Amino acid sequence: MKNIHDVNLLIFDLDGTILKSDKANLVAIKKVFSDLNVNVSIDINDIRTLLTRSSEYFYSKILPDEKISQWKYIRGKVREEYYTSFSKYGKLFDGTIGTLEVLRKRGYKTAICSNCSDEYLKMVFSIFKLDKYFDSIECTQRNNLNKIELVKKIINDSGNLKAAVIGDREVDIDAAKNNNIPSIVALYGFGPEEVKCADITINKFSELLGIFDRKNFIFEKMLEEIKLRKEKNKPFIIGINGIYTSGKTYFAKSLESYLKSSVFLGSLILNNFLMT
Repeated sequence: MKNIHDVNLLIFDLDGTILKSDKANLVAIKKVFSDLNVNVSIDINDIRTLLTRSSEYFYSKILPDEKISQWKYIRGKVREEYYTSFSKYGKLFDGTIGTLEVLRKRGYKTAICSNCSDEYLKMVFSIFKLDKYFDSIECTQRNNLNKIELVKKIINDSGNLKAAVIGDREVDIDAAKNNNIPSIVALYGFGPEEVKCADITINKFSELLGIFDRKNFIFEKMLEEIKLRKEKNKPFIIGINGIYTSGKTYFAKSLESYLKSSVFLGSLILNNFLMT
């Protein structure tokens, strides 16, 4: 796995990673189809499968043959419904705002890299008030670039900070691989099973806090020392020193959580370790 300890820039996909947009899209499409007497059955799974594809491909798959030539007109009507449907049915995945706030407090730069249209991106940011949580906001339509090229642009614009891509689709993994950076995939998103080939997978957005925590690098070094020094069946004492109110208790509790989750400790858990 690529090193994540030197990552300073987190590049996020939008739909299926930060925004749960499937129901809002479905509601808008169904209303327009009803208004235009387009008789076709479409469900939430169709939306999740096709959502990140081009508009032309999307509508070619859901419209009856006799209506495909009108896809641009129909897309325009659907977009007119977006603000209403997203205001009511769109939502951020649980823990999104709190996680972004903590990551930014930890010093990480954040960016959006989406396959959506510029109009859609502005609408989402307006409804959910996301501007203050991102340093860079990009979409493929705005730049006429594919996602691989767009990730490269974001990195270049940042001054070539070390980056990672967080998304829910194969296209996000490809964008990371082609820029030689780590990929983190949201299994809660809209992507298929193949996304498990990412460098790291998460089951909820807040798990990013455990991945992008600069203390982890220190904890890994400490664990290496423990492996070298600990004698079997003997307690191992770790001393933590610092000035008053410097965060010793917080550091110790974080270290405890890290050590408990370590495969190396196995059945030892923390019973044979004393921290003072």
